[in-house]
Amino acid sequence: MTFEPTLEIIQRIWHAHHLGQVEAIAKPKRGWANKVLFVNDSHVIRFDVIISEGISRWESERIAYDLLRADGIPVPTIVALDTSKSIVPYYYLIVNRLPGTPIVDSWPDLDDRQRKQLAHRAGEILAIIHGHTFARYGSLWDLATGGHDTWAGHVHQYYAEYHTLAVQHHALSPDQLTRLEKIVDKFDPLMRDVHRPAFVHWDYHFENILQQDGEITGILDFEWAIAGDPAWDFKQDLQWSETCPGSNVPLYAGYQTIRPLPGYHQQRATFYSLLSHLDAVALAKANGVQREYEAGLPYFFRQLEWLEANL
Repeated sequence: MTFEPTLEIIQRIWHAHHLGQVEAIAKPKRGWANKVLFVNDSHVIRFDVIISEGISRWESERIAYDLLRADGIPVPTIVALDTSKSIVPYYYLIVNRLPGTPIVDSWPDLDDRQRKQLAHRAGEILAIIHGHTFARYGSLWDLATGGHDTWAGHVHQYYAEYHTLAVQHHALSPDQLTRLEKIVDKFDPLMRDVHRPAFVHWDYHFENILQQDGEITGILDFEWAIAGDPAWDFKQDLQWSETCPGSNVPLYAGYQTIRPLPGYHQQRATFYSLLSHLDAVALAKANGVQREYEAGLPYFFRQLEWLEANL
């Protein structure tokens, strides 16, 4: 059953948290994995329609906000994090709505100076995020009770999940799976060379960064954040260049004013991009979304072929 929160449901939630009358609700322009609504143009409510059992993934948002607010990074403020499922059968998070629009939407209207300035600052912020560390590896929301002793342990678990799914639903041929497995084996020493569980956003791209008048006003969407290899966040660099042309060079420059890139950075970022595309094509095939499956395959093979030549 598809969940569509109505005005009546939102009003019940608002009353439960003493937030007053709901005058208006609106959907964001871009699609989200979770149900998201703007309420009264002052708040955002997000429903976790993917995982609403056990520890809430919204805990990752709370951890991230607390760390980054202390760094002066613009992040939302949590108004309510509800896991009771007393009103709706999902966990939900209510935060204040930050000013600005996603950089990806405003990029065409920005001048060259503003684009370079925003991308450079986005790189600086990413380096600040990566400056935080944790005791173990894995999803932030799971670290208190779980996680992994090693980065390799976390990555192998992630890989095994989507490799199994790809096999079950014939997302890749036996030959293609063999090629993938060889790359994973060759990359293993680089995984085991990670000894610092850094704060990783996991989905750092220009849809999740707000700007207003050429200044970054918000960093969003930490629900999948992990403790791991900072190069994981650079798996998005192809998406950066495709959605905001010209952003990669100043973003990398901004990052390196604060943190140097490690050895084999491009191999690391490309490998994590490969796993991300394995995730996407395996899920699309399993869910019968043929268009997404076919759209994702060229990206998967592009990364696979690059690693075969450069790893």
